Amino acid sequence: MPGEDEAPAHRSFLQLFSMVWQYDRWEVAALLNSRLIPLETAMALESLAAAG
Repeated sequence: MPGEDEAPAHRSFLQLFSMVWQYDRWEVAALLNSRLIPLETAMALESLAAAG
């Protein structure tokens, strides 16, 4: 946003593309726009999933 030096963590995303070679060129087959979460949060979610 205007005036911000860095985006807040809640607006951090990672775009993942799945590419295929088709018709003699690379084409995007799929796109995933995934929210980034802190490592601690990911580990906590993983622990909950394993326990339940």
